[in-house]
Amino acid sequence: MYQKIGTITPQKRYNMLTSKQISIFSVFIQNPFKEYSFGEIKEYSNEKSNSVTQNAVKVFLSENMVSEKIGTSKLYSVNSSHLSGKG
Repeated sequence: MYQKIGTITPQKRYNMLTSKQISIFSVFIQNPFKEYSFGEIKEYSNEKSNSVTQNAVKVFLSENMVSEKIGTSKLYSVNSSHLSGKG
């Protein structure tokens, strides 16, 4: 009697950040115009685990919170669209 016409799928899902990810992102907030290497992010956030830091950076990249610059080493900085407030 009832027909299934179609399903509605969301365009993009946003995941909540964990407390460790927020503490890692605070490194970028302290100086938003600086570019950080992975080692600097890990050192300034006082995080001992490589995997937690790598997962956090991966989430930041997927959510377009951080941009990646690839040269002789990867550098990460806050996405410029978030700095202008138009994000």
